[in-house]
Amino acid sequence: QLQSSEERSGSNSKLLSASLSAAEADNRQLRDELAAILHERKQERLAWEQRMTTLQETNQSLQSKIIEQERLLSSLDTERRIQTQQLAAENEDNRMLVNKLASKVESLDIEVANLRAEIQELTSLKNSLLSECRDKKACIEQITKDS
Repeated sequence: QLQSSEERSGSNSKLLSASLSAAEADNRQLRDELAAILHERKQERLAWEQRMTTLQETNQSLQSKIIEQERLLSSLDTERRIQTQQLAAENEDNRMLVNKLASKVESLDIEVANLRAEIQELTSLKNSLLSECRDKKACIEQITKDS
């Protein structure tokens, strides 16, 4: 009985030792799998962090470009406003010049009409004087013939 108890104890001890070895092997395998999973997760995290860094850099670059474009747009808008004001002022100056020129043309038209009337009067006077001279010349010739 003692021997049988010792045999069972040795057998149990072998079973426990085999179980322990199997458990240790399972534990090592689980540790290796866990290490592989952790390494994979670490690689994924590093790749994700790299993507986030790239996205942040791209975002910053785009933000800088947006700010630059907004400045350019503001500058162009200011330039457009200044040019619009200048054109409005030039347009007003041109309108005033056109009005002055129209007034000058009207004055010249009146002056031309007056000169035409004066020329007509002078022509009429000339014709009258010529007629009178012819009459006097004819009279003088007649008197000269008679005497």
